[in-house]
Amino acid sequence: MAGSEPQANGDPRIGPRGKRIFQRSLLAMVAVIPALSALYGLHRHGGEGAGVGLVSAIFVTAMLMFPAIKLMNWLSAPAKPPLWPHERLYWSATALVAAATFVGVAVLIGAFDPIEEHGLDGVIDGFIAGFLSAALFAFVAARLHAWLMWLMEPHLTPAEASIRQRAAWTTPLGAAILLTGWAFFARLTHEVDLLLPVAAVLIGAALGHIVASRPLAAEGERLYNARRTSPAARS
Repeated sequence: MAGSEPQANGDPRIGPRGKRIFQRSLLAMVAVIPALSALYGLHRHGGEGAGVGLVSAIFVTAMLMFPAIKLMNWLSAPAKPPLWPHERLYWSATALVAAATFVGVAVLIGAFDPIEEHGLDGVIDGFIAGFLSAALFAFVAARLHAWLMWLMEPHLTPAEASIRQRAAWTTPLGAAILLTGWAFFARLTHEVDLLLPVAAVLIGAALGHIVASRPLAAEGERLYNARRTSPAARS
């Protein structure tokens, strides 16, 4: 089958020409998105709006560059058989949910939110909010997939296998603890910021991952100190 040849032959999913097009598209995003955002801010709120739009767009573009570069490297690397048999289903579901998120947020913000402007400005606001929401969901889904593939990686040393066994429960536990903390905070303050739960999940997961990796770091430090104090090292 033609669709299975890249998997069997180990060929990259995109060739050198496709990689160049991808790179040029990323460079265009870096230039175009902040410029359009500054122009839209200028239209809405004058010079102050242009400055806020420019700074916000630079931050968002920088945030999107990391997963975009990772995607480019994955597409241009030799294809490998998937570690997870349901990988295609996972990405299809991710794309569908991201598209539904984009449409839902764009419609709600652009048409029904009384705070936002209606007409063309409302459509643009809805598009921006929908795009950012969908991109954020796709980023979280991609990091979850990378973490699952990291857990399933074969041919590990005993130390690596032990760390990944710990990470399998400390990572989601850290995310759950910080998400619960956000829920209590939101209940006490009666303020719901939709970015805070996402940040809580990502930061909590990162902290859980660090906790799982601490024994390996401690062992590496112990071996390093032992080498420094050995007679051979002193000589």
